[in-house]
Amino acid sequence: MDHPAPVQAQGAQGRGPLLEGGAPELSFILLNWNTRELFRKSVRAVLDSSAGMSAEHLVIDNGSSDGSADMATAEFPQVTLIRLPKNVGPAAGFNVGMQRARGRLVVLVNTDAFLTRDTLLKLKTFLDTHPEHAIVVPKLLNPDGTTQIGVLRFPALGTFLWHDSILSATWPGNPWRRRYMMKEFDHEESRDVEQPPQAIMMYRREMMEKVGLHDETMPIYFNDVDLCLRVHRQGYKIHYLAEATAVHLCGATSGKLNDRAGIIFCDRIRYARKHFGLLGATFARFALYSSGALEILKCLFDGEASFERRRQEARRIFRLVFKVHRDSRR
Repeated sequence: MDHPAPVQAQGAQGRGPLLEGGAPELSFILLNWNTRELFRKSVRAVLDSSAGMSAEHLVIDNGSSDGSADMATAEFPQVTLIRLPKNVGPAAGFNVGMQRARGRLVVLVNTDAFLTRDTLLKLKTFLDTHPEHAIVVPKLLNPDGTTQIGVLRFPALGTFLWHDSILSATWPGNPWRRRYMMKEFDHEESRDVEQPPQAIMMYRREMMEKVGLHDETMPIYFNDVDLCLRVHRQGYKIHYLAEATAVHLCGATSGKLNDRAGIIFCDRIRYARKHFGLLGATFARFALYSSGALEILKCLFDGEASFERRRQEARRIFRLVFKVHRDSRR
């Protein structure tokens, strides 16, 4: 998949002294797709947190239709706006920004995450004093101040068989799933990790030059997992810094097999095939098929719904499973 060419770039570089050669010290990359109000708050938080610092602010708009890009142009002239003609997904969208970034340190920010100056300085200080680390992330908080659970280990081959499959439904506490979900990890403690959440992530730009960009064959999910795995294989470390916090608006995941779950399954199958070959893809597809079959059975035996409603829901799930099966082979 080729990187889409930006059709319009607007704005100016953020204020602050530049490094030798005219490059800023920090590059912020914000990705937006039809999240106008969250987008406004997130951009404002980034600008406030980096005020007076040597920084550039790259805003990638993924073909939004809600006026987000026009709002950014009107309200934030200090950012560089890159309009993409269509929604190319997070992996390709972030890649556009990563290719444009000139800073020594690059900060990826989702529009549902809000950065503070204190957190920014803590993340920057950590990388400045720990040269063996390439990535650092903050602890994520819910709006009520409680800690979000999101740090995982890299999936092993058995993870694809025992996570989100009928096997995990019959044995939810199985060791493969517990290992993957890091059930023993206290998110109030700082430590090196394998797979952190990507809501806010600071990394060294030199890492990107060695590791490469996000894998766009996994356009929405697991591209960050793949990137972190490549970072580890290059000998770098990734750190979860609990002393640095950021609010993240994370919606609850539905238990039903819905379109979002279908996309997750599709990208998971692609990741499994890339790193574990045919056997990994087979295990990941087994999880898809068994989860789909279980949801269809639940629909058919749902005594509270009419027969026609049950039939339609079962048919929807079957079509979704078939679509994921087809798309994951591309």
